[in-house]
Amino acid sequence: MGKHIKNAAKRKMPGALGCPLPADAVAIGIDLGDSSSNICVIDAAGEFESESRIRTTEAGVRAYFEHLAPARVALETGTHSGWVSRLIA
Repeated sequence: MGKHIKNAAKRKMPGALGCPLPADAVAIGIDLGDSSSNICVIDAAGEFESESRIRTTEAGVRAYFEHLAPARVALETGTHSGWVSRLIA
């Protein structure tokens, strides 16, 4: 287990290992790429729910997120993280 994961678990942050998210919440991880991005959705129990690939464009990101309920999102830091973060907020 990596150092950051161990520390998150020790702090008992909401959504960290050992601390389930609220029943109505999900966690979404985004691996940002220049032309396409991979998305992994984890349910409130911490179980894998789905995986998707979207275009890394405003239209692609908007189309994926515009109909979703609020969720915790983790983005890869990089060239696209600023505008993607602002768009999905």
